[in-house]
Amino acid sequence: NSSRPFDLAKLYLAIYSEGTEEFQSKKVISASPRIIFPDDYLVICRDCRKLSAAYRLPFTWSCVEMESMPALNDGGGRMSILNRGMEVVDAVSWSDDMQFALLHSPKGVALERIHPSAPSDDPMSWHSASSLEGYATPGRKNSQYTESLNGGEKIRVSPEVFSPDNDGMNDLLEIGFTDDHPGWVTDVRIFEMSGRPVRHLAESRLAGTFSRIFWDGTNDNGNLCYNGIYIILIRRWDLQGRSEEFRKACVLYIPGRR
Repeated sequence: NSSRPFDLAKLYLAIYSEGTEEFQSKKVISASPRIIFPDDYLVICRDCRKLSAAYRLPFTWSCVEMESMPALNDGGGRMSILNRGMEVVDAVSWSDDMQFALLHSPKGVALERIHPSAPSDDPMSWHSASSLEGYATPGRKNSQYTESLNGGEKIRVSPEVFSPDNDGMNDLLEIGFTDDHPGWVTDVRIFEMSGRPVRHLAESRLAGTFSRIFWDGTNDNGNLCYNGIYIILIRRWDLQGRSEEFRKACVLYIPGRR
């Protein structure tokens, strides 16, 4: 996500050795000059023809074949984009734990960033692609893309009713934080109406002047919660001694499920 164009011939894709900050491999993305402009979508893969046979693609899509593309471990790893000076432009770590908890198998399921401004290296910025979209959306907007919906409120929950069935429609509950003062340390817990805790969503997380946390409807054991009303308790404090507490409600509802 950038406001300026980039030449892919001046960018490198790098894979880190496990548990280190050393590069296992790094390869230039394009062997010849290739410009990507702001708001463009681009697919980087080893074989564009095979990709087009496997997924639904837009009529106009851009693909760069990178024959020497480093192998990505399905189970997890860390990769980055580097400039010609070998400085990190962006980086992300991934693992199977980031996939939707109720998938039968994560094999062939893309992890999608939910918003371009969401921190790349935060697992909560990613979600499994929608099953209705074939578990991947190469060349177009991510199926799990989420708009910012704070609307000036300090704390806002959206949508009020969400259905975490991975169909690409309201799969995630967004809890947004907006404040003029940075430095809030935030704790977020989810409770049933009876008061029983089901999920400790965030513990002592440092929030910015605009931050978001997402709930995928699962409890602390990774199981999907039942249909019903849930209470979100948000507590936050800062080093100046200020503290605040908010309570919000949401509805988890999947048709045909109790």
